[in-house]
Amino acid sequence: MARTIPNRVKGIPFLSASYGRITGGRIFWVGSASSGTDNTSSGDGPDNPFATIDYAVGQCVASRGDVIYVMEGHAETLSTATGLVADVAGIKIIGLGVGALRPNLTYTATGALISVTAANVEIANMIHICNVASHTRMIGLAGGAD
Repeated sequence: MARTIPNRVKGIPFLSASYGRITGGRIFWVGSASSGTDNTSSGDGPDNPFATIDYAVGQCVASRGDVIYVMEGHAETLSTATGLVADVAGIKIIGLGVGALRPNLTYTATGALISVTAANVEIANMIHICNVASHTRMIGLAGGAD
């Protein structure tokens, strides 16, 4: 039987053994390898993940300390400059896994990128794959982003 990690226990911060961070915000899960869906999944655990990182970002609340865990084996294709927009302040997007099992983001167009438009966004532990002959950049910072 699979163990579902609770989204959040009231009043108790969540400590992730895999990344070593404590958060008082909500935790969302993304995983294409787990048949995740954006509109029908709750994203509240590894057994019920969202399908895309951008959708999970849209569920976050600014400066609450929300964390998005992108599961091992997740694969996502970015083909536009708006395919993944990190526009919510104070969130973490953390890839799980080691080596080739880390989440893969594949860029398939010259202008495809992760657009970070909010401040205090952390993105970590993912493999970025350029699948186009000429690519301008993979991550773009705008506004007050850091």
